[in-house]
Amino acid sequence: MLTNEAFLDQLIKNHYKAAQEMTFAVIVHVVLAIAAFQILPGIVQGSFDKLAGVLGGSVFGGLGFIPGKEILDRREKARNLEAARPLLKEIQQNSSLIDPVETQRIKEVFLKLIEKTVSG
Repeated sequence: MLTNEAFLDQLIKNHYKAAQEMTFAVIVHVVLAIAAFQILPGIVQGSFDKLAGVLGGSVFGGLGFIPGKEILDRREKARNLEAARPLLKEIQQNSSLIDPVETQRIKEVFLKLIEKTVSG
């Protein structure tokens, strides 16, 4: 039972950590883009129009690399696993109270949830 809880806790932590790392990468990218737009016009001699177009394209291209949807998906998966934790504990502690066929079905559903969470 402790192994299952530790595994579940680690899955939840991994999803939250991945969401935090992706958010940090997006923030760094945006800050660098803003800094470039602020600093480059003073450094570049002549027209800034062409450079701004290239820089703007690279900013949006970089932000597309780490989509916000992925961050939200990671957080949702972690919350789903947290929500399933009490059910797993209940089944493990009081398996005699639930019909064995129903217990097996719940375990299979829970394993599918973990599999889906791990595989993406």
